[in-house]
Amino acid sequence: MSENYILWLGGVFTPDVVANHLAVNPAANRWRNGFIDGIQANGVPIHVLSHRSEQCWPKGMLFPGRASEFQPEFEQHLVRFMNAPGIRFKYLAYSYTRCAKRLVAEFGKPTAVLNYNPYPWHLGACRYLKRALGVKWVNVTLDYDDPSQDRWASYSNETKDADGHVFLSRWAYDHCPSDRCFHLDAGVHWLDRPEAAVDASENQQKLVVYSGKINDVYGGAGLLADAFSRIKTPDVQLLVCGKGQNDQLNALALKDSRVELKGFVSDEELHALSRRASVFINPRPVGVSDSRMIFPSKLLSYMSYLKPIVSTWTPGLDPAYRKYFSIVEEDDPAAIAAMVDDLLSWDRSQCLDYANRVHDFLTTCKTWQTQTRGLLEWMREDVNVQF
Repeated sequence: MSENYILWLGGVFTPDVVANHLAVNPAANRWRNGFIDGIQANGVPIHVLSHRSEQCWPKGMLFPGRASEFQPEFEQHLVRFMNAPGIRFKYLAYSYTRCAKRLVAEFGKPTAVLNYNPYPWHLGACRYLKRALGVKWVNVTLDYDDPSQDRWASYSNETKDADGHVFLSRWAYDHCPSDRCFHLDAGVHWLDRPEAAVDASENQQKLVVYSGKINDVYGGAGLLADAFSRIKTPDVQLLVCGKGQNDQLNALALKDSRVELKGFVSDEELHALSRRASVFINPRPVGVSDSRMIFPSKLLSYMSYLKPIVSTWTPGLDPAYRKYFSIVEEDDPAAIAAMVDDLLSWDRSQCLDYANRVHDFLTTCKTWQTQTRGLLEWMREDVNVQF
């Protein structure tokens, strides 16, 4: 029987699964990968319980998911369910609780259960472990509808049995009515060396890189297209990587040879492109109310390459990032373009100074091992989890 392990609800899938299943979010998959790896790096065993998201049958599989689709370096257990209209979510909730009972029978009672978002299918298993077995429950919220609409009533009701709350969003951490909260946004999976980062893009074509969802609601694809059409720097190229489509970006790519829509790319290809980047861009619209509950985790991925970042400012961001991003306060394509032009004009000394500052910041407090160490310490002290 295992002892002192964490049970985590939310799986990490192989690159092939991420590439071939629209319902599997690449950014979420990377976040969970880093989080679980960080917990393990701090010496705490962790078991993972998860289904694989799928479009509802008949568009998707009736019984989706195979154990072989999980990343093999983690102890992951598949939740099987019937993906049929009208019953799939109830079936999923039942299956999570059933699988949690099976894990307890095989490995013993976990020290704590943590869930990735307060999804209904997660909540049933968490409540069972909490109420029936006395397991400490910590809810981890990546994203959520704006809770200020009902003064946090829905969130508080859904998570009323939780012993603690972790938020990626700084706004959520600051405003949650619970007095037992922890802020953890993300960590870096990989970190370049300052001189190597500058060398990788120096004396090459200027590249502006965007990776993530290609839509207007959260990704800001239309704003990106409008901004890039205003950039004045000669011989600059825009590379757009990610799942989704946007008419405005498609139209720009047809008439502007500087724009390349690469679609979804493998982690290896994205890594190679990111190393060559001159500037990264995050044009997430400012006015979307749900941005209060979201931290765009790709920003830490951007930062790990030590290149300047142009970003709008949304409430989920920690103020600590202000000194490392070039901030546009409004959805202003002209301001974004001007800022990109300014950053593209930096000389080697400016690029190296920035790279060193970001490297120091990330190594001090934003590795996954450091982030999860802080979480584990908080769980011991504030939630009374005995590892």
